Amino acid sequence: WISQQAIHLNYSARLWWEDLQETGDSEAQWKFAGFAPEYGPELLGEIRGLEKGQEGTRAGLGSLEFNESEVNRIQELLGGKAFLNKAATEERFKSDAQKAQILHLAMHAWAEDRDPLYSGLIFSRNDLPGSEITPLDSSILFAYEIYLLQLQADLAVLSACNTGIGKIQP
Repeated sequence: WISQQAIHLNYSARLWWEDLQETGDSEAQWKFAGFAPEYGPELLGEIRGLEKGQEGTRAGLGSLEFNESEVNRIQELLGGKAFLNKAATEERFKSDAQKAQILHLAMHAWAEDRDPLYSGLIFSRNDLPGSEITPLDSSILFAYEIYLLQLQADLAVLSACNTGIGKIQP
């Protein structure tokens, strides 16, 4: 699927936006979908345990002070959907992200240099009663999982820690 997609380069978000307005060729239902999870001490403890021994990770994951206001402001400007706090789960991302033209992910992340497919984005803990999925499994979207999604987004913004690190390999 990914080999059939066109890749475009724009030198700024403004130029991309102007080009998109002229062509109007998006198949998305929503202009925007933003995700701003909240992090409780239980999830952060589990993530810290997962991080031990991994290169390129931050030991101290904490609450993100401005991720909710960041996503809210963009949603006010563009319309679309804002998934905030407990609504910003991995399950919600997997079910709704393909509906958005622009994705904005304001959350924690980490890069795994030894096996980049196990780098991940950390969503809110999913505490659904009766769920067979463990909270940790339902909170982390690994890179290999993203490859399996049929996303329609023209732009994805990763406003997350550790998204710009890692080894560049040919």
